[in-house]
Amino acid sequence: MIEPELPVEGPGVPVASLGWAQAWKTALTEPNEAAYQRLVEDPRASLGRAVVWTFVATCITSLLLLGIQFLFGGMFGAADELSLLVPQEDWPALSAVGLGAMACLVPFAGVFSAMGLVLYAAILQFIAGAFGGQGTVSRLAYALAAYSAPLAILTAFLALVPLVGSCVSLPLGIYGVVLNILAVKAVNRFGWGPALMTFVAWVVIVILISVVLGLLFYRAIPWETLLNLRND
Repeated sequence: MIEPELPVEGPGVPVASLGWAQAWKTALTEPNEAAYQRLVEDPRASLGRAVVWTFVATCITSLLLLGIQFLFGGMFGAADELSLLVPQEDWPALSAVGLGAMACLVPFAGVFSAMGLVLYAAILQFIAGAFGGQGTVSRLAYALAAYSAPLAILTAFLALVPLVGSCVSLPLGIYGVVLNILAVKAVNRFGWGPALMTFVAWVVIVILISVVLGLLFYRAIPWETLLNLRND
């Protein structure tokens, strides 16, 4: 079905609404503030749409990664321990069963990923507000999902190509950080400085939480008991 042409933006004319492909293409290939402001001003821009995008992208990438693991390494690889329990000729069938079981968990990964997007957008917007940002959680989540969903799928597809995935993962990751900061800037309509500081503050918070949890985990482990058992 061919969609009717959308009106051109202008004085007194509503902002044209973008379909999935148009929104993803804009977010991924037009890294500028004007493009991102057009995205979040879309009549269909909403938190619900961002959640659906993230859920779908996570399911697609999870299935692709499972396929890669099955094709190139099997679910269990060539573990010596497995050969003691299962004859090697039964490994393909066992791998297929394991792959099917893990595929059933893919929707749950999509749900958790969508929840993570909302939480991330809420924390990021809270930090941006401290730097004078005037955006909203729903708009920020929409801007973040508009680039992260297609970027995740693209990265998973490139991983199918030997060596290419490992070569482009770092550049794509850096590009994702740039788009993240751009989304914060566009949604909150402030300068690059506050946008960058918002992201840096988020990274610092994550590091601090990781350190605290690591210390708590370290102190909770009975190291002396484990060492004594090992010596015995």
